[in-house]
Amino acid sequence: MAPPAMGERWIDRSDCGPFREESFDVTGYVSTSLQGSKSKTASQEVKSLSEGLQAVESSLRAEIADRLGDLVQQVDCVETTGSIITKVKEDVKTVQDVMHHLRVNVQEPQRELKALTKKLRAVLSSLRLVKHVAQHLKLMRKLKEQMHTVDEKSNQGAALSDTFLTELTKAAKILKEIRETEAEEARLQQVEIVQKHSVWLNEQWKTVSSNARGALKVGIETLSYGEMGLAFQVYFNLGELKQVIDEQTSLLVARIGAALEAALTKNAVSKSSLSVDTRVAGKENALIKSFEEFADKACQSMLTLWHIQRVLSTKFDPVSNSSFLSGIVERKDETLTRQLWHSLCGSIATRLNTAFYKSITIKTVLVGHFPELASVLENLVHKVQSETTVKGALPALGNRSEATQVILKSVDIYQSAFLSASLNRMIESVNVLFGGTSASRQGSLPTTSDARKSIACFFNEIQRCSACGGDSVAPATVSNVAKAVRLMAERAEALKAPGLDVKNVSGACTPLQSKNIGLCCRIQEVHQSLSLLCVKLQENYYWLQQSGESSSSASGVSTLSAALETLQQVSSDAISPIFQSMLEMLDESIANMHQESSSFNKRGGDGSSDKSAYSVYLPDLLMKIPHCRSEYLSRFKAEGLVKSTANLVNTMIEKLAVKLLDSLAKHASLVRPLDRSGRKCLASDLRQIQRAIETNICPLQGLGRSHTSFAAFVTVLEMETEEVQTSVDAGGTASDVDPVVLVHHTFCRSPDQVQSPLEASGLTQSKYSIWMEQHSPADILKGAKDAIEAYKGGATQDLPLPCAVAMKVISKHL
Repeated sequence: MAPPAMGERWIDRSDCGPFREESFDVTGYVSTSLQGSKSKTASQEVKSLSEGLQAVESSLRAEIADRLGDLVQQVDCVETTGSIITKVKEDVKTVQDVMHHLRVNVQEPQRELKALTKKLRAVLSSLRLVKHVAQHLKLMRKLKEQMHTVDEKSNQGAALSDTFLTELTKAAKILKEIRETEAEEARLQQVEIVQKHSVWLNEQWKTVSSNARGALKVGIETLSYGEMGLAFQVYFNLGELKQVIDEQTSLLVARIGAALEAALTKNAVSKSSLSVDTRVAGKENALIKSFEEFADKACQSMLTLWHIQRVLSTKFDPVSNSSFLSGIVERKDETLTRQLWHSLCGSIATRLNTAFYKSITIKTVLVGHFPELASVLENLVHKVQSETTVKGALPALGNRSEATQVILKSVDIYQSAFLSASLNRMIESVNVLFGGTSASRQGSLPTTSDARKSIACFFNEIQRCSACGGDSVAPATVSNVAKAVRLMAERAEALKAPGLDVKNVSGACTPLQSKNIGLCCRIQEVHQSLSLLCVKLQENYYWLQQSGESSSSASGVSTLSAALETLQQVSSDAISPIFQSMLEMLDESIANMHQESSSFNKRGGDGSSDKSAYSVYLPDLLMKIPHCRSEYLSRFKAEGLVKSTANLVNTMIEKLAVKLLDSLAKHASLVRPLDRSGRKCLASDLRQIQRAIETNICPLQGLGRSHTSFAAFVTVLEMETEEVQTSVDAGGTASDVDPVVLVHHTFCRSPDQVQSPLEASGLTQSKYSIWMEQHSPADILKGAKDAIEAYKGGATQDLPLPCAVAMKVISKHL
């Protein structure tokens, strides 16, 4: 193994580097070595190289010896491969021989077969062409005969008659068959005999189409469904029906657009000397009138297409058994008239939107007179729908409400501008009512004159829309009125006087209290007028719904009603503290009767009273009741006499009277002890108070249950206990008394040993009175029953008669 190692070390030496380069030059190496070597001679260099070559040779021999097995194996593989290649060559030759044999036996017959196929194809093509030529000539002969018949009918003066048009439909069918034959075989036009007939054929096509167009025109003008149907049959036979219908629709759309343009430009004022206001004033009626003329023309176009559509729906394709109309419209839920309607609305929207921004005159007139414009458009919908609602036929517009929404949507920009201006006018009237921007009137009370002006403004806005018959504008205007009413409520709420001074009713009416009373009256003037209007609108919309008309006005009325309720609440809140304070003041005086309960027995009720006994609460109460009338209640009459004010105040006054009667009866039933004379004295006091209430507050006959119960209680006070028992059993006067009042009153007739519910509760009269207000009659009667049962549980004798009467009353109501 030494030689290989020596060879490897020699070849790796630095002086052997040139030998490892690919571009090694022997001559250059030798020359360089001999010239550059000073220490070595040429023989030494040769010897050194020889030794290196021997070392390399030894290494190669050793490498070959080591890899001899692999080399032998590779040689065997080469021999095997050679044998395989030889065998493959033999197989390839065999395949080549087979292919040559196949080429000789198959290729020639195939070539002959292709030639025969080509000849057969040519023969068949010629036969097909001959067949189509024969068919074409046959149809041409039939067409000439049919056109001769058509010409005879025309010469006989039967042009556009039913028989003429019937013959024309036959000619049209033959023409279509000829066209279909030519479409099936394109080479027909190259045949000379066919070419000779092409000019004449085109002329006959134009003749048939022209006659059908004339018949269609006459049929549309005279609304002759027979002529229109035959004309459509001609076009169907020609295969031009959809094209003709599209042309008719486009013609109607163009006619509508021209009519709209004429309506907008017909009354244009060309004189430059006129101001804008003068031109607008001169064009108001003229422009609306022009729109009415446009609506008439648009209606006529809609009716024309509806008649066409109706005829198309009655004509059927004999092959598919479908109507002509279904073959023209793309969707089943679509119709020609609806397509025209959407085109009409689109034309209006496009043209008027442009005019809104480019024509001050048109914008001013149409915004200012939008109710009239909306009425014209709604009348257009109504007229088209009424004219086309025929049994057995589809109406032109389908859903009337939807059609109305679509056409009003096209002028939505004008409606928004009109409603905005209308709302601004109503808001301005509200600002004027509450002082506006004038510093001197800020916070001042609204005047009657301003209230009437504000009401008139609201009425004018609604009346203007209602008078034009615009079912869509009026509800939006009513909603605007509701917004103005809510603003009025906000302004009134801010103007309302707060504070303790408003609640102090013991003295004269203060300026703030007088201000709230006046504010209430002004608000009620507006509320009364708009409430009457609201009722009238509700009646109108009710009849609209009964007649089958769909209306969106109900929401507007409900919105106005809600706004009026808010305004009414502000009016009520302005004077409620005054009424509440009057009730509290009078109730305080009534409660003082408990402080002098012992004096009732001394004073008596028959005039034989003890001079040392006198009443304090009664004179005080009889003085305060007229005081409430003179200082407060009378001011409502002075401020305003409108019915709504009377209704609101009368309701609050009646509530005041009812609460006073209930309070009197409740407190009087709690007075204990009372003998016969004391009861008569108390009854006399209650009658005096009743007369004072009736004289100074309100009549008592209309107070219903409260007045009946109070009057019955006064009568019961003067009855003996036995009489009370009999009345309760018989359902008499005692049965009209409030059971809570009657049961509590029986305790003043009972022995002192029987504790009253007041005494059993341990509360003072005032606190017990509050407790009674916070609990139901059943809870109060249950407490009275517990008090009587507590007495019965500790007694050996039977119940006293007053307690027995109380238990009967309690058992009836529990």
